[in-house]
Amino acid sequence: MRPVICIVGVQGESELNNTAYDASLEELLKQLQTDLACKEINLVSDCGLDVKKQLEGKKFIRKTQVEFAESHPCRAWVDTDDLNDRKEGIR
Repeated sequence: MRPVICIVGVQGESELNNTAYDASLEELLKQLQTDLACKEINLVSDCGLDVKKQLEGKKFIRKTQVEFAESHPCRAWVDTDDLNDRKEGIR
């Protein structure tokens, strides 16, 4: 039985101005495959749009993540806007 690795990523603000974010995702995947000695890695990602701060950058990251996810069957993008930055009474 071959191992299957799943990685969930939540995008941080440090990538919001990275115009080569798609290449960064590909490089991250290749590095993980090498480091973990596993080619079958499922990636799940998110970039929340619930906070207006730097919204345009977040929209770019989200678009790139969706395109990256849809380009391979072992990738997924999950909308978690209803979960981001939310604790009771805190927004």
